[in-house]
Amino acid sequence: MDLEVFETQLSAQLPANMPIYRVEQISLSAPAATQLLEQAEYELTVGLAGQEDGTPVNLQQWQTWVEAVWDSQEIWIEQTTKSGKTHAVNLRDRLFHLELIPPDCSSLLTRHFCLRYRGSCRNDGTLLRPDALLRMLEQVANQPLHLFKTHRTRLILKAA
Repeated sequence: MDLEVFETQLSAQLPANMPIYRVEQISLSAPAATQLLEQAEYELTVGLAGQEDGTPVNLQQWQTWVEAVWDSQEIWIEQTTKSGKTHAVNLRDRLFHLELIPPDCSSLLTRHFCLRYRGSCRNDGTLLRPDALLRMLEQVANQPLHLFKTHRTRLILKAA
């Protein structure tokens, strides 16, 4: 099928607010997309737990915590498997990019902050979910944090 025809027919079946960014032809012998899935990128809205009342916090403090996570070689947590066994996992090796998105306001104090991160999202279960990133930040911040919003912005496939 011609790629333009395919894109037109696919677009007609999708909701109007769901764009198609690119259509590519692949070989029938190519691995499935789930086998090629490597990373996912997210934007998170986070804040201090207990600060939902609107008390502003310092932007520089958040930047320090983000840099502490990024500069760490290892950040270990205990994970429980489906069978109920626990084991230690280094989450830091699953993080490929982390940045604090500056707030739109000119104030250095705000209630919530937005983060962008890119983490592992492999089919074998090697994942860095948003709640795990929050746990990493909690370790360096040494205080509880709250995840207000999660938005996955893209999935990244390795080259076939």
